[in-house]
Amino acid sequence: MAPPRSKRQRREEPHSLLDNESLACVASYNGPIHTPVVDNVTKEIFLDRLDKEICKRFSLTVSVPRAKRQMVMTDGKMVLAEKKRRKREMNPSTSLVKSRIKLGTNECTRVLEAAVGGTGPKPLLIILAKNIHPPNILAHIPHLSMKVGTPVMLLPGKASEEMGKTLGVAKRVAIIVFLPRPSLNDDDAAAQEADHARIDSFIDFIKTKIPNQDTKLAT
Repeated sequence: MAPPRSKRQRREEPHSLLDNESLACVASYNGPIHTPVVDNVTKEIFLDRLDKEICKRFSLTVSVPRAKRQMVMTDGKMVLAEKKRRKREMNPSTSLVKSRIKLGTNECTRVLEAAVGGTGPKPLLIILAKNIHPPNILAHIPHLSMKVGTPVMLLPGKASEEMGKTLGVAKRVAIIVFLPRPSLNDDDAAAQEADHARIDSFIDFIKTKIPNQDTKLAT
């Protein structure tokens, strides 16, 4: 049984779908959806392990700061030097991890909508930054995640900036979605088993740090 909500929590409960003050409590047609916010220690654990076990282990860098971008001539066309270098240095492990991690509101929304509609895989884990304003930008995520039964970790503080920095993004990262292993033939599956196992281990550990969440809408 969920503990009784405080006066402050009841005051923050939205009265309409566009009246969300926080991602910790968003409106839905069936009542408010509550997502617990983890503490700062848990956030730091997540960011540290994301950096060491995913970004550095798989050489994952999503983008490069704009000031460091340079244009070079390739096949008669001007292209980003960083893009050319990263394409040359891309290894199978980096491609593998990118197939299992999706970033950004639009891409993550498409992934969740596909899962709800039965045309895509069910995500294993969703990471949300609480410091997004207005919260309506991501207010649909808790509702979609509840529909497919995917746990959500809601990070406090300046989480969007911190996730962006960890992932090498020049701007905020408000949401990360972790996907299951894709379907592969036997040869590819055997070759990629160790990398997939590392990603699965990371996801399983982070899920243990999420507070118990009610699978039903609050009433």
